[in-house]
Amino acid sequence: MASTTSAQVLGQLLKGKTRFALIDVRDPGEYNSSHIPGATLIPRKQLEFDMSHSVPVRGTPVVLCCDDGRRSTLAAESLRKLGYGDTTVLDGGINRWVTLDLPTEWGVNVPSKDFGERVEVENHVPELDATELQERIQRGDEMVILDTRTPEEYARFCIPGGRSVPGGELALRITDITRDLSDDATVIINCAGRTRSIIGTRVLQRMGIKNVLGLKNGTS
Repeated sequence: MASTTSAQVLGQLLKGKTRFALIDVRDPGEYNSSHIPGATLIPRKQLEFDMSHSVPVRGTPVVLCCDDGRRSTLAAESLRKLGYGDTTVLDGGINRWVTLDLPTEWGVNVPSKDFGERVEVENHVPELDATELQERIQRGDEMVILDTRTPEEYARFCIPGGRSVPGGELALRITDITRDLSDDATVIINCAGRTRSIIGTRVLQRMGIKNVLGLKNGTS
């Protein structure tokens, strides 16, 4: 029988500084509709494949959660066989967590999206919408469109003329990319939604790049 962690104890862990991993083993649809803040989604069927990437140090304390604890109990046994000896299950699952009126959130990548929105509001990151971008393209304005999505996302579709520059490479490559542009040229940063373009635009602003704009709502 798997060891358990109560909802109250988990709540204290989330508020404290103890290093641990909270893994939600439900399916993506369930996770997106409601999950415990800070939980990482690794569906039960992918656990053996993805756990070592998400939690590479096997001595890390792990708390597993699902709706009622049954999938978490099965997952805990699998993790122990993989060497994750300090693994417990959320007692009563997310159902009990909700019953106790503890916080939940919905959606994916919530912390990073929240961070992006804060950066946008606090720094007034400049944007343009798709209509204005299309007008600039049609006029032949001097610009460079930098797509900060992953190469896989870029390969599926992209804005005509856009260049693939994954977000982590943007600061490293921007000098070479803009070397031959005039001072009046505009740098457009896009992603799938807005978070990566907000962060990318702000990074370039801080580097002193002029005339940089993020594409509002990205390619979505």
